Amino acid sequence: MDVGVVTYTDCEGEERRQVFNGNFAIGLAAGIAQQTQYFSFLGKHKYSVSQTIGMMTRKKVSLKSISIDGTALENCSVDSLMVSVGQYALGLRMAPFAQVDDGLLDVTLLQGSSYHMSKVISKLPSGGHVFKPQCKYYRAKEIEICLKPRDKVTFSVDGEVFRAKGNLRVSVVCDLVRVPFGHQY
Repeated sequence: MDVGVVTYTDCEGEERRQVFNGNFAIGLAAGIAQQTQYFSFLGKHKYSVSQTIGMMTRKKVSLKSISIDGTALENCSVDSLMVSVGQYALGLRMAPFAQVDDGLLDVTLLQGSSYHMSKVISKLPSGGHVFKPQCKYYRAKEIEICLKPRDKVTFSVDGEVFRAKGNLRVSVVCDLVRVPFGHQY
């Protein structure tokens, strides 16, 4: 099974690493993860409540650039950036084409108006968002996210929320965990 690794500088200037086996997110998806912490008493409904609040309070994240396997997207303004190892995150099918053992990260960029984003978000449970024009879907081994000087960003790793300043690097470690399965077990 593949595992993702996020390397970043925290707000105190210390370099940190977080490992994930599900999802890394910036923007709307990270906001939803942050909101679910406040609504855990709602059980399975915490996601729909958090999603609604996230849509009403969302702000675009302005990035200096995003580099996906060396190809740079300059001056990006995104509603959400999600990087997945597996298909599901936050109970939603964020990366419908992801394979847990292919050595690739599945990257989903969402950009659009509130009206269009509500239509895209409604497709997340089924994975249909990847077919909307407001969604760009990539598969990569490494992503570099460059913030503008003095900017900070909130991000989530498997639902846990962090803050960073400077650049973030997301990469994949192949076959870190071996899980036996099949008829021989």
